[in-house]
Amino acid sequence: AESVGWAASGRNGGFAEASITHGAENGQSRWPEEYEGLERLGMANLDGMERDIADLGMDAQFERTGTLSVAYDPHQVQWLRDESEGEFLDEAAVRAEIDSPIYRAGLWSKDDCALVHPARLVHELARVAEELGVQIHEHSAVTDLDSGLSGAVTVRTRFSRFHPRLD
Repeated sequence: AESVGWAASGRNGGFAEASITHGAENGQSRWPEEYEGLERLGMANLDGMERDIADLGMDAQFERTGTLSVAYDPHQVQWLRDESEGEFLDEAAVRAEIDSPIYRAGLWSKDDCALVHPARLVHELARVAEELGVQIHEHSAVTDLDSGLSGAVTVRTRFSRFHPRLD
């Protein structure tokens, strides 16, 4: 509706996580039977994003960093030890990564999260789309879509010559 990268599409904080369930606890409580499949799909999604950015030569500052969970209470250290996914870091190892005296341990899942520069990503996506023949029309909010199960999609804006019927 505005310009490429305007509003939230250019300011998401730069985190790209593999989780499509907004965390393991939420996913396991809501979709216990489907959770493992959802985790695989989320990882495939992040892998695909990384692959597409590389294959399309996009300068989006994508960096696969993973997630570091930390423990600051003694009982939390055991919780991290009990986790099956990720590399357990003792107090010295976690302090080598984050120099804070309050962390007693950490768990580093090195492949489930990435950092990306959101504004660069959205502008690179626009560049690639235009190179592939897509016409981008900024400042033209969509007011209606016509589409079937497959085939062409008609997009209407307030500037379109033909407007949908108003019943």
